[in-house]
Amino acid sequence: REQLTVEVLDGAGDVPVGDARVQRILTNLLENAHRHGEGRPVRLRITLRGAWVRLALTQAGVPVDRVVGHLRQTRPPVDLTGLGLWSVQRQTRELGGRLTWDEDGGVFTLTVCLPDR
Repeated sequence: REQLTVEVLDGAGDVPVGDARVQRILTNLLENAHRHGEGRPVRLRITLRGAWVRLALTQAGVPVDRVVGHLRQTRPPVDLTGLGLWSVQRQTRELGGRLTWDEDGGVFTLTVCLPDR
């Protein structure tokens, strides 16, 4: 059974990435999914839409309320719970991007939208 499926579509593979924060965002998302996903498969879909690169991470069985709660924190968590997700939202904002999420039938998708620059 595949644990991680990666799809790079719409010319997204041709976008140069010159900022280490993008790597940290991807690392935090994938580590979080692995650590807390109880072995459930993860799909990472990378697309290019206009001037935006979209990194969409999908996994079933994610506790949506807890994840979204961590993403909405404005300061780093004192007990370090949710630090990776807090870091993702902070670095996404620093890069001029935005986060969106969706839950459909028990499947959670977190999308990081970053400007193509």
